[in-house]
Amino acid sequence: MDAPLPGPLAPDHLDEVDEAPASREVRSYSYEDAHPPIHITPPKTPPPKTPPTPAAAEGPSPAQVVAAMSEANASAVLALVMSESNPLSEHAALQQFAAGLSQGGCLRVTVLAGGLTNCSYRVWLDATQDDPDSEYEGGPAVFAKLGFSHAPWNEGFEYPQERLVGEATAMSVFGMVAPGCAAVPFFVREVADGTILVTEYSTTDEQIANQFIEGCVDPRPVVGLARALAKLHCAGSGAAKRVGVEVSTFNELVRGCTLDMLQSLGSTDLAKIRAGKGRLAKLANQIPSVGSLFEALIASYERKDCLIHSDAHAFNMLVEPKPSTAIYDFAKFAERGTFTLVDFEMSMAGPIGKDAGTFMSFPLCAVLAHARDSNNPDALDIRRLMHTFWDQYELELRANGKGDEFVRDAFVSSVGWCGFFTLINAINEFHIDLLHFDHELDLAKVKDSAGVMGLKWLELAFNPDKTKGLPLGEIKQRFFSVVDQELIEVQQGVLILDLGNEDDGDVDAHIKKLLRLSTTDSRRSSVLRQSLTKVSDAEFYGGPKRRRSTLQFAIGESFVADGRQSAGSEQEDDDSEEEFSPEQAPLTGKELVEGWEAGGA
Repeated sequence: MDAPLPGPLAPDHLDEVDEAPASREVRSYSYEDAHPPIHITPPKTPPPKTPPTPAAAEGPSPAQVVAAMSEANASAVLALVMSESNPLSEHAALQQFAAGLSQGGCLRVTVLAGGLTNCSYRVWLDATQDDPDSEYEGGPAVFAKLGFSHAPWNEGFEYPQERLVGEATAMSVFGMVAPGCAAVPFFVREVADGTILVTEYSTTDEQIANQFIEGCVDPRPVVGLARALAKLHCAGSGAAKRVGVEVSTFNELVRGCTLDMLQSLGSTDLAKIRAGKGRLAKLANQIPSVGSLFEALIASYERKDCLIHSDAHAFNMLVEPKPSTAIYDFAKFAERGTFTLVDFEMSMAGPIGKDAGTFMSFPLCAVLAHARDSNNPDALDIRRLMHTFWDQYELELRANGKGDEFVRDAFVSSVGWCGFFTLINAINEFHIDLLHFDHELDLAKVKDSAGVMGLKWLELAFNPDKTKGLPLGEIKQRFFSVVDQELIEVQQGVLILDLGNEDDGDVDAHIKKLLRLSTTDSRRSSVLRQSLTKVSDAEFYGGPKRRRSTLQFAIGESFVADGRQSAGSEQEDDDSEEEFSPEQAPLTGKELVEGWEAGGA
């Protein structure tokens, strides 16, 4: 890693900290606003928009902490990117930044997502500055991620800053084995109490989860992801060695943090499951060795089969936005069908099935939500697409020389990880509540069925008696039959099924009947797309869902073209130029909370 830079700057105040940062006005900071270094003095409690309540007096909510943390450090990210903008840079975007700044333009930053471990930003060149309050974001741009060393969701564990170095390395390796499927990393810089990663900004910037929520999914990027992941799992180790990385020890520091989280979730979720009242609780209490399934999953996590992404869910896969968000145009997709996989910071040597299983989890939950909404054509299309996803993954494994035993093991492993993520999704509402539900009863019904699916898959993967001696084809049939059974179950109470003399055990007959009774009229646009919301992994660990903030900062009213110095525009009382020298460290969520409780310092 390059030598540490001085700590970043922060704006001198936090104005009002509210629950909906996207509603804020666009603001700009000139260079003088950020220099010399200014220390944030947060208020004791966020200024309430309504009379104080007992809950408000206890301090800021997680959403307020994340909003304040993301926005307070935006100018620091901006200052770093500006210092790296140079006409001699090897990266075109940084060259364009330097040229634009030297001609009177300015850089602006937009908060994309804020979490309890990282904050992400889009830094872009506003070459015109015709309207300082404009939200125009055309022209060259870069992506920046600010990572903190500690996460409030796991105070007892240090979250290594080196993970962003690992992320940049993994992005490079993935780009080697699957060209064009990962953004190009530009640089990683250490700052006090944090690390900043800057990469190219991908033009595929919509989470594919939106399409699963809506029901019409472009199959091209899904097929592309299946093939790209298989290439990573087969060729990633060799590609890593070409850049001097030993996969068996790569990014090993992140393993302990996730292992700690898995152990915690396993124990707390098992208690939640058994204490419930639905079908999931009944199933869990019928399985005498259910605790051993979680133990087997944790043991699986310790495997080092190959280089994996380790967090390849549908919210970390970006695709081109649809040309229209009108309901009647849902089936129209972008021209190229490309995708970008993001958030590689947890990449490591791990179990081969973790990536495929993680990806399939949310789409298969979406199958249940659409079925509950009587939208069975889309539900079954997504179910078939997940079958295609696995088939394409298997074909690519075999094309890379993997035999029957390897492929079978990969599928069984993916069943287990799909089961785990589906189960904790159902229990903790990590992503499942982002699907469309008309009533709380609908959400509860789908959660219960998703939990049943997840637990059955955990048992299928980690109870040796369930798969002993079975060929791959039979295991696949059992996996998808669980989906089909729950697809029918979620519609009880929604449709009156006149099945006549059809055998109650004939799942195919049930589904054919449901298709005759269903419609796609219930399709609705994703509220995430409508509200420009991107979902952060922070919500996995108790944080809020992050609305994309329109709060922007601008810096660099004038600029020396070598990219190393910056001076402010003339002021009435001071027209001198000063060398840029930031000294303040980024604020973490914990520090902001302590500041509010202490009344600021």
